[in-house]
Amino acid sequence: MAGCLCNNSKRLTKSGVAPASIAGIGVDGVGWTLIPVDSTGDPLCPAMIWLDRRAEKETTWLKSLPGADSLVNLDANPLDAAYITPKLIWLKNNHPEIFDSAHNFLEATGFIVPALPEICL
Repeated sequence: MAGCLCNNSKRLTKSGVAPASIAGIGVDGVGWTLIPVDSTGDPLCPAMIWLDRRAEKETTWLKSLPGADSLVNLDANPLDAAYITPKLIWLKNNHPEIFDSAHNFLEATGFIVPALPEICL
């Protein structure tokens, strides 16, 4: 990913486009990717992408809770193994050492954007 972003930045620089005419660079990504990171922003384990369905048991448990329908109000995501909430519970249950040592839990864009200045200068 970093290489792709840097290569495109270098192409833009060499294209002859005046830097002053560039209003911004957009970054987009699938939002339901869970990346636990340490205090320096380094990942503590491989990302759990939206296709990762290992949190089915946690999803079933969440759906069984009283008021489960209101949980969607916490993060605007339905209770499904593709989304972050069940993945967080799965990580806590199956890899507590990673969960407990995480400084933050990021989605894909939250991981990529802070790295842009560092990887492309």
